[in-house]
Amino acid sequence: MKHLAFLRGAAALSMAAVASKVLGAVYRIALTSLLGAAGMGLYQMAWPFFALFLTLTSAGASSSVSRLVARERALGGSGNNVFLAGVRLFALLGGAGAVLLALFSRSIARLQGADLAGGYLLLAPAVLLGGVLSAFRGYFLGVRRMAPAALSEVLETLIKVGLGVFFALLFRSDSPRAAILALSAVCFSEGAALAFLALSLKGERKTPDLKPRRSGEILPFVLPVMAAACILPLSQAADSVLLPRLLGGGAGAVASFGLLSGGALSLASLPASAARGLASAAVPSVAALSARGEGERAKKRALFALAATLLLALPCALILFFFAGKIVSLLYPALSSGERETLVSLTRLTAFSTLTIAGTDTLAASLAGLGRASNAALAMLAAVVVKAALQVILVPRMGVTGGAIAANACFLIAFLFDLLYTVRKQQRGKRTYGNDHRSGNARGGTEPSRRKALAGGALRARARRIAPLGGGADGA
Repeated sequence: MKHLAFLRGAAALSMAAVASKVLGAVYRIALTSLLGAAGMGLYQMAWPFFALFLTLTSAGASSSVSRLVARERALGGSGNNVFLAGVRLFALLGGAGAVLLALFSRSIARLQGADLAGGYLLLAPAVLLGGVLSAFRGYFLGVRRMAPAALSEVLETLIKVGLGVFFALLFRSDSPRAAILALSAVCFSEGAALAFLALSLKGERKTPDLKPRRSGEILPFVLPVMAAACILPLSQAADSVLLPRLLGGGAGAVASFGLLSGGALSLASLPASAARGLASAAVPSVAALSARGEGERAKKRALFALAATLLLALPCALILFFFAGKIVSLLYPALSSGERETLVSLTRLTAFSTLTIAGTDTLAASLAGLGRASNAALAMLAAVVVKAALQVILVPRMGVTGGAIAANACFLIAFLFDLLYTVRKQQRGKRTYGNDHRSGNARGGTEPSRRKALAGGALRARARRIAPLGGGADGA
């Protein structure tokens, strides 16, 4: 029954992710028709730097907050202290990122050689909103309310699509202006999703927490998750500089890089988006079990999530391998015959990575729930270092095929290391955020001591609820 409840929550998140991806794909097609090549080029050029600022300021916000909230609730609290501290922290980080993006908007636009300064100014508030929105979603995942988190994601995409198409139609005669205004739809969509989640907070548990938390206190637990989430995007940004150079430069090198990163690897990553609900649901589930000292059950839950992920990804990998030709012809009809042939070859070669990309996402999320996000970060760091070395060795000799092999090796190494970190025994005596401040017991203590700590926490929580006003109790 526990596994069924876990799968129901994961299914809701996965369906929301798939719906958002489908809507996003339709949106890109519609924008391309409305804005034309020049307008769509401006729109696409703005995304990498916006995504970089957003990643650097809010990566891991959802998973870290959900993990800490789940631990608090497993120990008798409401998790409100962590939630509020997380909102403050990511509002501060997001605000700093928004200010920096606005300040450097002209410099970035000059670097790109495009009139995008206005677009970056419109996107800057979305950096702030994105961090706060991720913290809110983390709270709902931590309290196992998957529906609001899933609905907020679909709502966000719907508003972005609706407003983006509206602006594109309204200023269709001026495609650069239409592209810039279409970017502003991101702020409106994130604001609407944030308002929806704020309204959904009604009726949440009012149990006071035993100790309010400051943003600085949860930062050490957030940083490893952020590091794990940032390493791959930064590596992919480096790939956009390194690979074209290794391929010899020029238009042909850029085209080959586009076929690999925008074609084959994008297709291999799609099943990971569908399985993202399993990764998101794994964090609070594993964290709650770990907080109660049920280390073996937490490990089994993580492995169950991995098995469900691989079961979902395996048919996708087989379809990509055996039907690569038909998929490429259907999705990329504008490519020349030579480019289609190259992309078919790359798609078949990277089909194996469908399993390792999806598996790595779920295992990294599970490690965050177990309090070992730093292990996931180290695994990904080792993987991208190996990838870079293989690129330098293989690409000059094998061309873009060498880049595909290096990418396969990267995700395989990250997957194997994450799996090793997940199944290995945790060191005893390691103290964690979830119970240090309540009982002083280390995770993995004996069952009687764990029950005593939980009982003590519950009694103190009840005492706080009936304490007279003005009695000096700290609010949640």
